[in-house]
Amino acid sequence: HAVELMTEVGLLRDGQWSGGSTIMVHTGDIVDRGDDGKKLWELMLLLQDQAAAVGGQVINLLGNHELMLMQGDTRYATARDQDAYGGHQEFLRQWTSTGEQTFGGRVRRRARVAAVVADVLYVHAGLQPKILDKFASGIEGQEAVPRLNDQALNLLLAGERELQASRSAMLHEDGPFWTRKLSLEPESVACPLVEQTLDRLGLRRMVVGHTPQQSGDVGLRCKGRLVLADTFLSQAYTGDAASSAHNEAAVEFYDDSTDMSVVYAKRPGATCKALKLEASVAPFAPSLRKPAGPARMPADVA
Repeated sequence: HAVELMTEVGLLRDGQWSGGSTIMVHTGDIVDRGDDGKKLWELMLLLQDQAAAVGGQVINLLGNHELMLMQGDTRYATARDQDAYGGHQEFLRQWTSTGEQTFGGRVRRRARVAAVVADVLYVHAGLQPKILDKFASGIEGQEAVPRLNDQALNLLLAGERELQASRSAMLHEDGPFWTRKLSLEPESVACPLVEQTLDRLGLRRMVVGHTPQQSGDVGLRCKGRLVLADTFLSQAYTGDAASSAHNEAAVEFYDDSTDMSVVYAKRPGATCKALKLEASVAPFAPSLRKPAGPARMPADVA
């Protein structure tokens, strides 16, 4: 379904990047979604190279399931996906080892915890202000995001045992891999946190995955400042191809995020739906560089 969705929205043709200068972001959790985790990560890394060569960009974010494999937790990995690496022991070695030539080593170095495109923050589960305070202390504006990513990489380059034993807030329930506070708590609790994070970074919206929208539709919270983009696409969860096809969705922004659309690629008429957003949210910071093309985010590429 990931390949199908990227093809439908014009980013992929015959297994190659066809999106030109488009910026594509996926929010992680490619693994542990069936038998093709390795194939999908290999494709995303390939597309990252191909897009960069023609002025586009593919931004790969890490989800909690990538983190789990780095920690040696293979409970959700299928036998067939592990066999693609040469069996369980090699699968485990490839993900827990931090060497540059191992699969997990490459993913650690080429993916991020958070990314900014124009006036939008992308992160797998959500970014709470206290995580910024802890890992990007004293840094205001968008420069806090690279600092956060550097801090995360330092943690992820530890060995399997160190990662398992780590008590770092980055890796636990309130961190960007795992939190559901922004997505599930009452808006009276969640929205002030969303606003604090975005206002500190000088951004307008936050797009997250991690918390599936079982309706199959992209969700909005906090007057549109929080976009819930995991549409329950994976057939590992829906159980059948038709439901997963119905849930195929890509969030699209052009230039900044004043306007947002969602493409439901396999619904009648290949529906492109404009979402109603509050006009009064934080203004687009004039210092931000607008992307060269549209920013697209397959709502759940796993």
